[in-house]
Amino acid sequence: MNISTSVYRSIFLFAVAFVCITLFSSSSFLYPLNPWDDANVFMTIGKAMLSGELLYRDIFDHKGPVLFFIHELAAWVSYKSFLGIYLTEIICYWGFLWYSHKIMRLFSNSWIIMPFTCLIGVGVVTTDFFWFGDSVEELSLPVLSYTLYHMLSYLKTQTVPSVRTLILVGIGMGLVFWMKFTVVVFHFAALIALSVICYRKKNLQDLRQITLWIIAGFLFLSILCILYFISKGTLADLYNAYFYTNLFQYGGVAANGEPTAPWFFLVKLAIAAVMVLPIAFTKVRRDVRLLIVTCFGLQMLSFALMFVQIYYFLVLFAYAPLAIYFLRNVRATRTAKTVLLLVGILATATSYNFVTLVNGTFHRGIIPIARYVNKHKTNRHDVLTFSSYDTGIYLLTDVLPPNRFFFAPNATKPEIKAEQAECIRTRKPKFLVRKTERVQSLIQKYYDMPIPEEYTLVFHKKEQLRYYFLINPKMFLWNLGYTQGLMKGIVDENAEQQNLYLYERKY
Repeated sequence: MNISTSVYRSIFLFAVAFVCITLFSSSSFLYPLNPWDDANVFMTIGKAMLSGELLYRDIFDHKGPVLFFIHELAAWVSYKSFLGIYLTEIICYWGFLWYSHKIMRLFSNSWIIMPFTCLIGVGVVTTDFFWFGDSVEELSLPVLSYTLYHMLSYLKTQTVPSVRTLILVGIGMGLVFWMKFTVVVFHFAALIALSVICYRKKNLQDLRQITLWIIAGFLFLSILCILYFISKGTLADLYNAYFYTNLFQYGGVAANGEPTAPWFFLVKLAIAAVMVLPIAFTKVRRDVRLLIVTCFGLQMLSFALMFVQIYYFLVLFAYAPLAIYFLRNVRATRTAKTVLLLVGILATATSYNFVTLVNGTFHRGIIPIARYVNKHKTNRHDVLTFSSYDTGIYLLTDVLPPNRFFFAPNATKPEIKAEQAECIRTRKPKFLVRKTERVQSLIQKYYDMPIPEEYTLVFHKKEQLRYYFLINPKMFLWNLGYTQGLMKGIVDENAEQQNLYLYERKY
């Protein structure tokens, strides 16, 4: 590949990433806000850190510190919007597409590689696994694709990657580990598979060099991270929040009421089959098959052993380029081009974020609440998210949480309920913002507390929840807007709804 061709492809894939994230991520400027609780938690913590608060000690979440460093930088870019995250998503998505394209070029020179890369780009951001955007899984995709590409390249060429490349793989492993340590199972699986392959081929020198520099990169980033918390005197807070909470207190789907039915595990198997079929059942080198099946198998095993949210599956799209094994002999016929185009159109037409944006029904109820708060607040800690998830109020206003546990996490912590009551008694926030759902999850019931009598309701907004295609196909189809006429009589459009409340202190 000459330089001009490489640059052209890079620019083109950057344009694809820009279009995909702009149209389908609700962090984009096209959307009024990203309504996802987790994304708002990340941004609230980023804003708090930018204002000098100490991560985990002064403000709490159980995700890894690298994620919050990213959101602190995003808050510096834009304090009251997701602009910084939107730009980060574009860069990450470009990296994912670039290395997906390079993975395919390892095994094929077919004309279909570039169109299929574009199709992967559209397919990932329009699936329900993408959620609203700004998930750890999304930000991890370029790291996984980078690692997979260099592992496959080594197996094909039998040339050990450069020291710089191996260190970067290790740093990427560290980035993933310090965002969400369960995702790093991919890297451990890759090293296990590589150890077996090198042992069989008696390439122990290659194995030593590869593992040494990857571990060096991982340790480099990890030591920097640990030194940061030592310098702040918050190393114990890091352990308690990130490791202890996730290992021993996190409730996952069992706590928040997301799918636990037996059929949900069939969805897992279906995803596994689609992703792994190209390698498992086509004529491919044994070492490549071993690497892919080991990585994919251990990731699926980790999903089976823990409670999962539906967006966890997004990391599996790192394997999507391997479908080139099925497509590399496709001829450039009009039929083939038409099929690719139709699949892309269908994916776009069933993207929840995009469809609700076009229909004008995207979540925006917190916006008038934020306007009221901005107009009547008296200090920077005047708002308490009461007994619920983060609503986005802290992003849209110039306020920060008055307490450490400013939202209800997926972990049952009695100290959170006690802190909320103490915050109302001592700091006397002027406003309470609350979000409830018609069907309360177990975690919501645990944190449910009555509104204190000194507060009165000043605003109430009812909205429809997003509907999950894999969880409730009927409700999903109703939400597409142009299918509502067909769905009347089949679906109760009020079956799922959320309520936003704003309470103001009377005395």
